[in-house]
Amino acid sequence: MFRRNNLKSILLLFGCLILSCGSSVNHRYELIGNIIDSHQEFKKLQMDEKALVIIPNAGCTGCITTAEAFVLDNVDKSDNVKFIFTGTSSLKGLRLKLGEDIYENERVYIDRENLFYSPDLISIYPLVVYLQNGLVTTIEEMSPDNPTTLAKLELMIIASNN
Repeated sequence: MFRRNNLKSILLLFGCLILSCGSSVNHRYELIGNIIDSHQEFKKLQMDEKALVIIPNAGCTGCITTAEAFVLDNVDKSDNVKFIFTGTSSLKGLRLKLGEDIYENERVYIDRENLFYSPDLISIYPLVVYLQNGLVTTIEEMSPDNPTTLAKLELMIIASNN
């Protein structure tokens, strides 16, 4: 009897853990979807966009530096990717880091309102948010545990340009 109750308790705990993890991921999808739907800057381009790259100001330094270098190399090649810099503490510093041409590029969005920097959404890693018809389909972190994220994004950019 004691073993059966322990097993039920463990299974119940495990089920709750799985459900809570899944709802956290779904919540992130929902938050990004709400931002896209409710802000004029994103409403007008959401149907054309295939990906959003969200780059935080702080976090995994190497990951953020890699994402910034990716922006510098690919911003002019990516007609349907929007690069979003969020949580920026110094707009002047960001302008100097990116250069005037990139900072003012229509493919770059400076998140001055920190829409993408909410506690429920922000990650220490840059995020790639894939969209289809304006809806979030996949969110991937650019982390050491996920080294192919930028390669997949680059392949998507190449494929959409052909």
